[in-house]
Amino acid sequence: MSTHQRTFTSILTTTKTTVKSTFTVFRNEDVIEANEITKKYYTIANDTTKYSDSIQAVFDQAIEDCKTQDVRMVQHALMTFVTHHPEARKRRIKIPSLSHRNPKLSIPAKAVYMAPGPVVGDKPIAPTEDVSGEQFLDYWREDPNLNEHHEHWHIVYTDQPLPDPLFPDDKSKEYIKDRQGELFIYMHRQMNARYIAERLGIGLGVTKPLENYHELIPESYTPSKHLVDNNDQTTFSARASGLKLADVAFPGRGGGPGYQITISELEKARDLIRKTVEQGHFDDEKKTPITVELLGRAIESGLNQPGFEKYGTPFHNFGHMLLAFINFQNTKELDSGVMGDVRVACRDPAFWRWHRHVDNLFKAYQEKLGPNHFNDCPPVKISSDGIILCFKDKIPCIKGLKDPQQDEEASKWGEQTFGGHHFHKEHGQHSTDVLETKMKQRQFTWVEDDQSSQTIEYLFPREWYYFFRVENTSNKNITLTFRVFIVPAELCNNFTEWIEVDKFKQEIPANCRTVVARDCDRSSVVRQPPQKTLDELDDTAITAGTGDQESEEEQYCDCGWPFHLLLPRGSRNGMKFKLFVFISDWEKDKVPRVTRCGSLSFCGAEKPKDKYPDIRPMGYPFDRPFKDGSFEKVFIKHIYRLG
Repeated sequence: MSTHQRTFTSILTTTKTTVKSTFTVFRNEDVIEANEITKKYYTIANDTTKYSDSIQAVFDQAIEDCKTQDVRMVQHALMTFVTHHPEARKRRIKIPSLSHRNPKLSIPAKAVYMAPGPVVGDKPIAPTEDVSGEQFLDYWREDPNLNEHHEHWHIVYTDQPLPDPLFPDDKSKEYIKDRQGELFIYMHRQMNARYIAERLGIGLGVTKPLENYHELIPESYTPSKHLVDNNDQTTFSARASGLKLADVAFPGRGGGPGYQITISELEKARDLIRKTVEQGHFDDEKKTPITVELLGRAIESGLNQPGFEKYGTPFHNFGHMLLAFINFQNTKELDSGVMGDVRVACRDPAFWRWHRHVDNLFKAYQEKLGPNHFNDCPPVKISSDGIILCFKDKIPCIKGLKDPQQDEEASKWGEQTFGGHHFHKEHGQHSTDVLETKMKQRQFTWVEDDQSSQTIEYLFPREWYYFFRVENTSNKNITLTFRVFIVPAELCNNFTEWIEVDKFKQEIPANCRTVVARDCDRSSVVRQPPQKTLDELDDTAITAGTGDQESEEEQYCDCGWPFHLLLPRGSRNGMKFKLFVFISDWEKDKVPRVTRCGSLSFCGAEKPKDKYPDIRPMGYPFDRPFKDGSFEKVFIKHIYRLG
């Protein structure tokens, strides 16, 4: 580990303070203030004439800042710095995993309750009588890697303009990452679709949106007593059943002016968004047409730009804050619930209800667009038996191999087994129509205490390969984008419930039938390289670098969905899903081949100002409603096989 990495890690892990942090990414003013600190760090890092080691100078300044400013704010600013500044990225200074830098914020609830009817191969575990249905999903909501994904995404995609790393004082060069607003909606929609699939697997039903701000919220949430911030010993308040949202007045930081968030403001912001969607344009003087980007940003954190003053209320963020401080009406103490901290917000069932409501506001806009027409499909076919799934442990030639040799051998095996004169034949004994998951156990160690540990459970898939039989009917080579989705069969007619599991580029020779092999762990949504081993699950997947020779983009490897949650859990007797492969023209998509770094779909471009690596709308072809509300009516003429 380099000296820089050790210093950076120490700032995040060992800084102690007796002053309770009030920083949250769900308050715009806090993020703006943190970005000013990041701006200062950029300036120091760029001054190579004054500092012989400007990166170390940044860390020295951060250590001093922690003594006088909100520690969480300084740490957030510093993590933003190492994520976006080219010199820090070039040196591969990496953000340690949440379980390493703040282990007490990573531990799930100690008592793990499993619902009746677990996955194939597992024995039922009877729930205790005092457990509500929501607690059956603790293993998923409180998964340390899921929560780390959510936190890291909000570091990469901060919702306020960032200064340019190389020109921090030039306000005209401030930027928000390409398609930030659209990706905010899509990434959280995908999280919710996965959560709903988990709910269906244990019989809880679809998540109910939290759209009535005056209702008594029946779901409760009590965090583990061990859930404590390592730096300032912050704990999180429980949220009892039967509470409802109420106005909250917050004191200012450091004796500064306070602020208030009210239900009335939240309702006005919601109603303005609904009005905007209904009329088809923003309520500004120019009547600016709606774009997915502007609407997504307006919903997340408001629009802080000339002409859009009406849209200044950060609707999504206000919801987080009101839910986080729902106890204020009873105790008059500002002890935040987990909804106020991006590192742990996903643990609360209210997170998923709130985001279901947030997504429905955006969905209303998409429904007004009408169905896609798909008049630019490439000249390719998938045979009636063209989608083949094979478990890796059933492919004998790849046993013990690693990439790239594993992929090479799997491709050869797939062509020999399913291609050539076998192209239209039955799949045979090697294939499966049932994908499997199981619950595993691992030990979580309290590294900063006495090295004691406890057992936690987590979901893991049985790994597989896709083999796609594809025919190019044209007389020229063609480059394609394969888009792979799954959905619980009962929800297939709702376009927002389709779960992206992969997206990749592949060239097919002219007038050729071929078999395309694809490893499940190369998924476009998964953090790359995937975390599979116990060591990888408990720490960053790539060891921090030691010098300047490494790729500066590799900081983005830490962004992406956890591999072990790639598939929904399913049910003991099997849960019916549809698997859908949509093939589009790469020349119209420009989707790059996924490197073994980061998540293409959730984390976008690797460099801060690059374009998002897909021209199509996010979630395409499931970015618009189906004709007559029917999946098959829209796709039937494009489908050669429905899984």
